[in-house]
Amino acid sequence: MRHERISVTDEAAELNQQLKGTVAERLLSRQGVRAYYPKSGIPGQTMEAKGTQINATLGQAFDDERQPLYIPAFAKYTNLDPKEVFPYAPTHGITPLREFWQKEIRRKNPSLDGIISLPVATSGLAHGLTLAQQLFIDEYDMVTIFAPFWGNYKLHFEGENEQTIWNPVPLYNQKEKLNLTEILAALSGMDRKHILSLTFPSNPTGYTPTEAEAEDLFTIIKESAERNNDILVICDDAYFGLTYEKGLLEESPFARLANIHENVLAVKVDGATKEAFFWGARVGFLTYGFKGMTKEEAKALEDKTAGRVRGTISGVCTGSQHMVLHGMQDPLFEEQLQKNRDILQGRVQTIKRTLEEHPEWREEYRALPFNSGYFMCLKTNKDTERVRKILRMEYNTGVLSINNMLRIAHAAVPEHAIPELYENIYQACKKVS
Repeated sequence: MRHERISVTDEAAELNQQLKGTVAERLLSRQGVRAYYPKSGIPGQTMEAKGTQINATLGQAFDDERQPLYIPAFAKYTNLDPKEVFPYAPTHGITPLREFWQKEIRRKNPSLDGIISLPVATSGLAHGLTLAQQLFIDEYDMVTIFAPFWGNYKLHFEGENEQTIWNPVPLYNQKEKLNLTEILAALSGMDRKHILSLTFPSNPTGYTPTEAEAEDLFTIIKESAERNNDILVICDDAYFGLTYEKGLLEESPFARLANIHENVLAVKVDGATKEAFFWGARVGFLTYGFKGMTKEEAKALEDKTAGRVRGTISGVCTGSQHMVLHGMQDPLFEEQLQKNRDILQGRVQTIKRTLEEHPEWREEYRALPFNSGYFMCLKTNKDTERVRKILRMEYNTGVLSINNMLRIAHAAVPEHAIPELYENIYQACKKVS
């Protein structure tokens, strides 16, 4: 372990012992080393008292029939059983949902092999990313990430003292393919700690690598691990399942990385937010995998994660978790999910066709490669902030200006409005000298 002199509780020491000798132990941050779920404290004693005739442990109110003492004015706005809404959920998340989500991970990622942890519920993916930082990213650790990247990563990965070292690698090479050369350089050396953050489909570019590009990326990671580097790969799967062309990576990178080498710890950050079109539920998950991981080691990671959940938000909304569980188990869910995916795919196809029909637009901007997700980006030599303001004030059109590009959230644009949107951008660009 890199932090031998850290003072920890007996419960944290027990979890560290269960992880001893693994890549997970070596990658833990100082806070990760200290993290534990207080089984001997209130949560543990409350769990032991479950089912007793007189239970005076719970910090919740119940009626004389031991049902939640809720307010009917709230209950009338949901069809869920009050017991699925009003009580606290377990810190790790409700067990049926965790088990269901784990099965879904395996179903959607058939190449996934080996043991993976039982997903721990988080308050959306953003919370999951912050927990990953707390557990594994120390001050002055370097995070390699494809650029451009979602601006919130700096909020999630920098920690309280904002001392994280950023190593942004351009997503595209000169041929506008996945930039593997600089990833190879970033994961060079031996006997080092590497942190790699992957987001496919990408936010903001809407790019997913081809199967061949992904295979080369996995090879680079494996060869770096073979040089005795410990590698943390955070797989942000926010837009999982939203690929619109053949030949792309369909599975999560987690599927290959969770069992690729003993020195690679893969962390899957996912949830119902965009994958299941349920943004307001704020239900996400953290799942772990490394080659040779035992069930005991998986449980230790789950408990460390739950300790940080309890230390930040206490637990994830009970009603939201049950809504996600019941909704995804509904016999019509998959059909309805595919309908939404088809709508987004249709918009992307319309964008590509519209861009091809208007070669004159290339005088002002060009589209970076995109094939998936919610977004795409336009590159222009004009001042994008000025273009954005002109679009808003003169064309009643809203886009984002980031990294000297224009980001288009096509997931939010009706298909019939797509030609007008890109014509407006063209006209606004022409007005900027």
